[in-house]
Amino acid sequence: MMEADVAYRELVTRLRGRRVTAVRVFLFTLQIYLAPEDTDARDLEMWCEPSWHVCDGAGIVTGSGAIEGPSTFDDDAEVARASATIVRVSDAAKVLVGQTLETLDVDPVSHALVGHFSGGLVVATFLDDPDISSAWVLRDPHRDIAVRGTAHGIVMGSREHAA
Repeated sequence: MMEADVAYRELVTRLRGRRVTAVRVFLFTLQIYLAPEDTDARDLEMWCEPSWHVCDGAGIVTGSGAIEGPSTFDDDAEVARASATIVRVSDAAKVLVGQTLETLDVDPVSHALVGHFSGGLVVATFLDDPDISSAWVLRDPHRDIAVRGTAHGIVMGSREHAA
């Protein structure tokens, strides 16, 4: 089985220089899809969860802090209000579409991920829990390789139960 640090370096090599094809916000996760090397392969993936932001030269464009969860799921109006915040954040994050990932770095202390994109855009995660099991994920679904950043380092798999 591949070691996490080796898999991380391999994924960064594959991701760097790739164009963003799509972004999606699901719950508090920013999902960034990048063009694969092979046109027959599925897009490469970069997920930022649960705390992240997108910045440009002027400041923060959007981030997970602008997403509001509903106070109750029993009230359709309250669910709709909260859902609208996800739509606004998702729309603002689309500024990444068409940009190229230039660099991708992990902070050696916090293990937060910072990606620099063309157009002066930066995507950064930040950890707000010392026991977080996933602050970000890098994934190549075509090769079935995934690593995630935790509060304690980089590990294999896209989810805690994955090895």
